[in-house]
Amino acid sequence: MELRERRRYRLALPVTYLWGSSESLLEGTGDTRDISVSSVYVTTDDPVPAGIDLWFQVTLPPIREGARGSILEGTGRIVRSDPDGFAAVVSIGFPVDLWDEGRDGDEIERSMHAKRKAASVLAGTRSA
Repeated sequence: MELRERRRYRLALPVTYLWGSSESLLEGTGDTRDISVSSVYVTTDDPVPAGIDLWFQVTLPPIREGARGSILEGTGRIVRSDPDGFAAVVSIGFPVDLWDEGRDGDEIERSMHAKRKAASVLAGTRSA
């Protein structure tokens, strides 16, 4: 019997995720195994323990040849961790910011923006 309320999509998409505190952010990478509007399973060699809040970016491929892909950004909480990866529940409706990869050619600045935003978001989830 299927207990999931949301449809899952089996997609292997690159993921970067951050967790920790504003003083000490830790970073990991992996790939989605499946994703829905309320959860994601990430395969990774950099597992995170259950109960941890995290911030992540999922890279989407372009929808047509010659176009640039987009980035899904979200926050969540690890609900299960195993040797191959982890499952995270993301906040209501998978809150995302769609970034056009071509919008900002400065990858270093975008990465720093992402880390500042992650630190701010993660600090807020702990105080709530």
